[in-house]
Amino acid sequence: MTDTSHSQTIDDRDGMLESGMEEGATETMDRLAELVEKSKQTVKMNFFQGAFLEDPHKLFNAGLAAKKTRAIDFREGDAVDESALKELIRAAVAHNVGGNIG
Repeated sequence: MTDTSHSQTIDDRDGMLESGMEEGATETMDRLAELVEKSKQTVKMNFFQGAFLEDPHKLFNAGLAAKKTRAIDFREGDAVDESALKELIRAAVAHNVGGNIG
């Protein structure tokens, strides 16, 4: 991942360098690269009303502190309880179809 800064004039460029803006942009790009690399290691399934759903099989493993959402992060090699996942998806659909939008 690369980033490029463009300035209208040499004075603008020098001002940006002196202010530290380029350093901040570089740090931001480095952080973005870390997040992209991490996201390649997982597949996330978001439930936007997940906090309102029962999770008896403890499938939710991400976003547990959020007010409304919950998520499941799947990693390569994880065992997936397909029947429990189907049950959770059906509960989410029933919740949303029933007009229970939080």
